[in-house]
Amino acid sequence: MVRFLIGVLSVFVGLSMWVGSLYAEDFSEPLSLQKCVRIAIENNIQLALSEYDVESQKKNITHARSGFLPGVSLSSRVSNSGGESFFGNVKSSFDQKSASFGFSATQNLFRGGYDYYNLKAAKASTQASLLNLGFSKNGITYLVQQKYYDLLKKRRLQSVREEDLALSEKQLELAQALNEVGSAAKSDVLRAKATLAQKKLNLLNAQNDVNLSKADLSSTLGIDLNIDYGIVDIDIADFDAFEENSDAASPDILTNEPTELTQIAYENRLDLEAGRMLHKSAQATVKRARRGYLPSISLYGNYNWSNNDSPIYDATGNVVESKENLGDWINVFDGFKDWNYGVQLSFDIFDGFSREASYDQSKLSAHSSRKDLDQKKLDIALEVKQSYLNMTTAHERIKQAGESLKAAEEDLRLAEERYRLGVATIVDLNTAQLGYTNAKTSHIEAIYDFETAKANMDYVLGK
Repeated sequence: MVRFLIGVLSVFVGLSMWVGSLYAEDFSEPLSLQKCVRIAIENNIQLALSEYDVESQKKNITHARSGFLPGVSLSSRVSNSGGESFFGNVKSSFDQKSASFGFSATQNLFRGGYDYYNLKAAKASTQASLLNLGFSKNGITYLVQQKYYDLLKKRRLQSVREEDLALSEKQLELAQALNEVGSAAKSDVLRAKATLAQKKLNLLNAQNDVNLSKADLSSTLGIDLNIDYGIVDIDIADFDAFEENSDAASPDILTNEPTELTQIAYENRLDLEAGRMLHKSAQATVKRARRGYLPSISLYGNYNWSNNDSPIYDATGNVVESKENLGDWINVFDGFKDWNYGVQLSFDIFDGFSREASYDQSKLSAHSSRKDLDQKKLDIALEVKQSYLNMTTAHERIKQAGESLKAAEEDLRLAEERYRLGVATIVDLNTAQLGYTNAKTSHIEAIYDFETAKANMDYVLGK
């Protein structure tokens, strides 16, 4: 009972420490991308399950190594039995006590390499689990990067909507002022009010997008969705400098051809190396199954001892006090001990085709793992090509969006001035404002999409 209570208490303390770790992080300062990645990896449940799988695979190695070691067993037995028998008017009884002890040992000398290939398969399978664990961590890193940049983008877009709302309020004030002096029609004021209402709705949607994106990031980090925290933004000024000289600022990775990048991915991707290890394990399993057709040779040794501490009865049923009084007509057996050792040769002649079925299954598994490996290489080549195209496009979008934003800013400035002079209509002003807002939105999306594309390129290359 005490052990049970201690066990329950240990589990409770462990769970409390795990739950407490979710709140142990300091969220008073904005979280950097690196810190977000660390938190996500520490809290991810699937990663914890993968780590358990790795530990389980390691036990398979221990199990495989046992084939090289001797097997030793001990046995012991103590018994007590009694009874009565009748022959005419003569009754006899017995009370038998005995004890025995046994020791045996075996050592494989030759099994055709079965144990060697069994250990080789277990090691390769364990290595594959470790590699898959590392690749899962890379996947979580990329997922955090996606959510992180998405939240930054949504916050910037909210700022755009706030600026757009401020511009609409300014335009409404301008329309009302011009209407009061007779320079603008009442319809301009009404149109400005309608536009302002729409901009408030747009801001509300942008705020909701920020909240949804933050909840998505919190879920990826494995923290409470209600925890309030900030994240560190990237420096937009770097992209302003990039727009002035986009060719010089081109990422080094884009100077490589997709075929060159694919070779880099083939060398670095942990999931591809895990596939190679699984194929290696499957090949070792085939060789192990083939060893079932060979004989096995082993050493063995046994030692047994027993003792019979039972009373001896004479023909009348009385206990014999001294064995010296017994004649040769009765065989006295107090106990025995024996031992034996030798070499054993075993060879399966027929086992109902189980051996053949196991061999065929192992060959099919090896062929399947080879095909999986080939398919993985095709998938990686496609991922690299897609990532290269997306990153190239995102890189060009930043330059084009920057130029579009500059033109839209100038167009809005001119439209506001012309409206004040009565040369342009409120529709012209709204059109210019819409163009400016769309251009700024596209510029922000291009910047953060480029950051996401870079993160994706690192992921598909196995960096």
